[in-house]
Amino acid sequence: MEEDATIHDLLAILKRRKWSLIVPAVAVFLIALVTAVIIPPTYRSSSTILIEDQELSREYVASFVSGFAEQRLQMINQRIMSTARLMEIINRFNLYAGYRKYLSTEEIIDLMRKDTKLETISANVIDSRS
Repeated sequence: MEEDATIHDLLAILKRRKWSLIVPAVAVFLIALVTAVIIPPTYRSSSTILIEDQELSREYVASFVSGFAEQRLQMINQRIMSTARLMEIINRFNLYAGYRKYLSTEEIIDLMRKDTKLETISANVIDSRS
């Protein structure tokens, strides 16, 4: 005949096995702490740009739309990667704090430009009026 475990039985089990619980918990905590300190912080952002249909005649649309999207993306990229905009982002989010002690502002901005990449995903432009 089996007896039901009471609270006192469970506490007795925990007392006997306390090191079996404490040692793995401390080990996992220390591994997580070391990993968090060693791995450098990485920031990732993504955005989607919607190009809406305009009311233009067909002869303009065929040559204009594909070039228009690429030109707009290039213009947005140039605005974002400007020195003033990058410095604003660096100051707002306190990026490259460790480098500010021994690098000039221009070197930090060059470092951010090197660390930043733009990936474009091309989509087929379909004329919905066809």
